[in-house]
Amino acid sequence: MSTFNGNQCIHIKYCSASDDVINLMDLSMKLKKLIKKPEGTTPYILENLECFLDGFRSYSDKVFANDSEAISDYDLMEQEEGPHHLKLFPIEMMPLLNYYDWDSYDCWLFGGYLEKTKQIWYRLSEYMEARKRTLMIQKRRERKMHLDQENTK
Repeated sequence: MSTFNGNQCIHIKYCSASDDVINLMDLSMKLKKLIKKPEGTTPYILENLECFLDGFRSYSDKVFANDSEAISDYDLMEQEEGPHHLKLFPIEMMPLLNYYDWDSYDCWLFGGYLEKTKQIWYRLSEYMEARKRTLMIQKRRERKMHLDQENTK
């Protein structure tokens, strides 16, 4: 069960003609289902992948800028072990190729969206691990300084 709900999640403007807003992890779950059981058209799945990637880039920019809400959302995303559709690797391509009747260009686009998303997820993970280590070191230093001050009194 997802820990994301309407109140605590990463919302992005959904790539459509409307002004809909969608939870990034819900879109990731939708993509996972589309990859496992294809439906719709080639533009439909590729547009959803592109929309996720665009939203994920914007979200990662907020994390790198130390936006507190984005960092909190990262912790929730980490509990889910990242975007749902990235957990499908290796992806069985034959059902996608057969259903969508893809050519090499469509496969290239599909793979590119997934690879770019995976790279962002890895960079976010590395950044957050380094951030956690830095915060732990700072807390230790502060405790040591506090103890040193206590001992000098």
